[in-house]
Amino acid sequence: MNRKIKEYEDKDLSFLLRISEEEIQKSHTFLSQKELRKFKDDTKKELCERQNTEYTIKVWVIYKDDKIVGFTSVREFSTETKIVSIYVLEAYQKKGYGTELFNQVFSECKPPYRLAVFKENQNAYNFYINLGFKLQKEDIQDNHKYCVMIKYDDNVKR
Repeated sequence: MNRKIKEYEDKDLSFLLRISEEEIQKSHTFLSQKELRKFKDDTKKELCERQNTEYTIKVWVIYKDDKIVGFTSVREFSTETKIVSIYVLEAYQKKGYGTELFNQVFSECKPPYRLAVFKENQNAYNFYINLGFKLQKEDIQDNHKYCVMIKYDDNVKR
């Protein structure tokens, strides 16, 4: 089983969009079609934008052998990193691929690390808790409760 993580390349775009669309529909069954379209559009914008004056967009792709099985996208600011998305094909979930993507983020980007997750997406919420994220606040967006979560660098004293 040969796994590797590489930086995103433009040639990967259509496959990454397909992964995100498939996984959003499976994990966000509580969203309307309009909300699902917005997620897809936001993901495409993030992958195509790649440059911004306020932050650096970083995207990593994880492979099993030569097949893309997932990716993550982050916005690295001068004082923190916001994890925008992480998607792993369903057949490869709970096999360490998501954890490997997060470890890449933790090793390459500035802490603290923040993310937002819908409360209804319990699998993702529990995954983030297991990675050491803590609930920072809960809020409501479009009638859906979401959680902002944070993880500090484990080596920094507070």
